[in-house]
Amino acid sequence: MASGRFGDWTWVIRGIALAYCLGEGVFYLGWLTVMSWRTGQQLPDGDSMRWGFPVLLVGSALFQVPMTGYMWWLDLAAGRRFPRSVRLWLPVAFVAVLSVFVMVTATKVAFPAFLIGAVMAFLGIMALFFLPMALSPRLPAVLRERRRLTRHCSRSVRCQSRDVIAERGVPDRCPGETAR
Repeated sequence: MASGRFGDWTWVIRGIALAYCLGEGVFYLGWLTVMSWRTGQQLPDGDSMRWGFPVLLVGSALFQVPMTGYMWWLDLAAGRRFPRSVRLWLPVAFVAVLSVFVMVTATKVAFPAFLIGAVMAFLGIMALFFLPMALSPRLPAVLRERRRLTRHCSRSVRCQSRDVIAERGVPDRCPGETAR
């Protein structure tokens, strides 16, 4: 593990993750607010969804996506696999589809707006999804432990940290090894 004048190397990962998540997350939420407002203004006066798009879509993106990311981070920090249940990914898919929809309807140019909307939705949703991980004080410890568990594994060498792997309930063999 590389150490330098600043101590541990994980401060670099934390800084990059925070810069990306906060920068892109704020940009995405602002972009989503403007585009959903433009989409809502195309509806007739008196329609309740005229203000529903900016309020509901941005609120949904702001709360549902980071909560899914938070559940993923808790499972990762505890050493468990993230459940791949459809129920957990439905809010993220809902936000992604509606993000692309409001971009296309706000600009009225189908193909370039779809591409730009898809890229913006992907980058913004990833920023909001990883925000709980970037803000977690346990990030350096989790990175160190996961690196320690996988550092010595290879196809030809038996895993040297069997006691740690055995107590976590992970199989006796390293990834890629065959049974003897």
